[in-house]
Amino acid sequence: MRLSQVELGFDPHGLLIATVERPWTSGSNEQQFAAFFHDALERIRNLPGVQDAALTRRYPLRDFTSTTLMLKVRGAENFRPPQPIPITPISPDYFRVMRISLLKGRAFGEADTGDAQGVVIVNESFARAVLKDRDPLAQQISFGPPPAPWSEVVGVVADTRDAALEQEAIPEIFVPYVQQPSFNMAFVLRTPGSPQALVASVRKAVEGIDRNQPLSETTTMDEVIAGLVAPRRFQMMLLGLFALLALVLAAVGIYGVVSYSCSLRVHEFGVRMALGAERRDLLGLVIRQGARLALIGVCAGLGGALAITRFLSSMLYGIKPTDPLTLLAVSLLLAVVALLASYIPARRATRVDPMVALRYE
Repeated sequence: MRLSQVELGFDPHGLLIATVERPWTSGSNEQQFAAFFHDALERIRNLPGVQDAALTRRYPLRDFTSTTLMLKVRGAENFRPPQPIPITPISPDYFRVMRISLLKGRAFGEADTGDAQGVVIVNESFARAVLKDRDPLAQQISFGPPPAPWSEVVGVVADTRDAALEQEAIPEIFVPYVQQPSFNMAFVLRTPGSPQALVASVRKAVEGIDRNQPLSETTTMDEVIAGLVAPRRFQMMLLGLFALLALVLAAVGIYGVVSYSCSLRVHEFGVRMALGAERRDLLGLVIRQGARLALIGVCAGLGGALAITRFLSSMLYGIKPTDPLTLLAVSLLLAVVALLASYIPARRATRVDPMVALRYE
């Protein structure tokens, strides 16, 4: 539940993702790729039901396609990233379509062409880890193998869960796709209706530019997130069923043992009542003994749970293996079962006529 409720940093609802991979043919070049995706994007934007559309080399929660470990900041010491920094070519409207907040500066514009000064937008994690206390805007950075050109930071966007749902945001660099054209791009469409209903229209729009160009993949962002949560949900269901079965067996076992113990004491109850004991005294006696045994059992169980639940750490998110609420709830449940198992048989036994109880067995 906690994994499915994490703050993503973008709005996944109503998003269709259609990926296109252009073939490498003789005479093809990066500018031709950029022109193809530009024309296809214009057609897709005009489709009925499309609220907005953009291009990206990589959408959130997908494997990284382009990264760098080489990064320079003009006027500062070279920064050595602890992990590769993703570089994502996008179209100017990408952040608006994904509803990712622009915190500083500006988004990419039509003036950021392939021949213009190189520009980049970074996320909060990049600004915090790389630029530190510097003002990110107007900083000059260089990334990639030398001689990598200098690019100007023109904006800062909010962090997103980009690598995995359970992983915090990592530094990321965004560049205009016309400045780093790619043969593999994804169209991101936002619609107020069903995203899957647009698949056929998007396919026709792409084929209108090149009738031999198929869509290599279509999915929705909700499906992407559901696919990431599915393994944990399956684990939760499987372990949850086993845990529920164990809990039921424990409860039934406690009830059966205490009930049988009370049935063996019917003669004792008869003797006590014959000597003047009240029914409530017998009830209190049995319940106190049951509570004492339940307390011993719960303490032993808690000790065992605290010893072995650390092996579940890799399967948990946002909750500790020694979660006090879970341990308390199960302990109380078993204690209540033990008390009921003591009360019900004892109440039944104390209703027996003393003479019948004295003749019992």
